[in-house]
Amino acid sequence: MAACGYNFNVHDMITDNAWGDLMSCLKLFPDCAKMPSPVQDLPLHSILATSGPEDVVAAFHSAYPATADLPSSTGDYPLHLALSRNYTDATCHLLITSAACTNLSGLGETALFTAISKAKSLPLTTAILAGHPEAAATPDEMDNLPLHECVRVNSPRDVLKLVHDAYPEAKGVENGDGEMVEVEV
Repeated sequence: MAACGYNFNVHDMITDNAWGDLMSCLKLFPDCAKMPSPVQDLPLHSILATSGPEDVVAAFHSAYPATADLPSSTGDYPLHLALSRNYTDATCHLLITSAACTNLSGLGETALFTAISKAKSLPLTTAILAGHPEAAATPDEMDNLPLHECVRVNSPRDVLKLVHDAYPEAKGVENGDGEMVEVEV
């Protein structure tokens, strides 16, 4: 086991997938959840970026929940990272914050947009919109709205209706290609 104390580097443990050692260090030194990497990512960002175990994600989130409101060095919030790496809905729910739902990821998408494109569940989409309905009106960097993405990926009707009902005006907005999308709900 790697030594814990002032000589440990949580980011090396993450890179090495030394999850047991990392959890031991977190138990002994809870403030290690606040230790930035050389590029200023916090451990939660790094754990998610390397598709670390969900229990480790939950433990580091619990130790420093404010990380969920902070972007990584690439501009991704923890929710963006979790969605892009197909974490479970339970893990994604932990990471839902206003900042994550209304700011674009490093790929230029909102969390709602990514949830739709990844065909995440209705409960997760509902949770994002329940706390942050403005996400339905937030375009990606290509000026596509979440409703446009629902149509593009042929989202299930219940997801389409949920996104539409959160921002029905999207039906009258051109997508990033300057086209009107046809939507029936």
